[in-house]
Amino acid sequence: RIVPEALEEAVSRWVQDALSMLPKSSSPRPVAVDGKTLCGTLQSHQRTVHWLSAFDHQTGCVLSQMPVDSKTNEAKTVLELLKGLVLRGRVVTGDAAFCQREVCQAITSLNRSRASAAWTMAC
Repeated sequence: RIVPEALEEAVSRWVQDALSMLPKSSSPRPVAVDGKTLCGTLQSHQRTVHWLSAFDHQTGCVLSQMPVDSKTNEAKTVLELLKGLVLRGRVVTGDAAFCQREVCQAITSLNRSRASAAWTMAC
């Protein structure tokens, strides 16, 4: 039996390794972070299934994704999502759901400690 989390981690590592072998570019590579509610997942007395994904524009690959817990929101989940990504040489974009002071401060701190990446939002 395949453990879904182990498969997700293995595929994510493989994609990150493959991306690290791409020719280096002087311009940053864009990565879009966005959440989506899965269609047809609403059940009575339960919430719908909501996922947050990081999408690489250059390759068309989803670099990572994770469920958004029903007790939290995308802004809290994005911090965990980005911790598992290589951000060096990337511009990470997000929509207005990420325009919160604590999210911006945490991402800025994460960038300083790990790599030089930019974070832009449509605010």
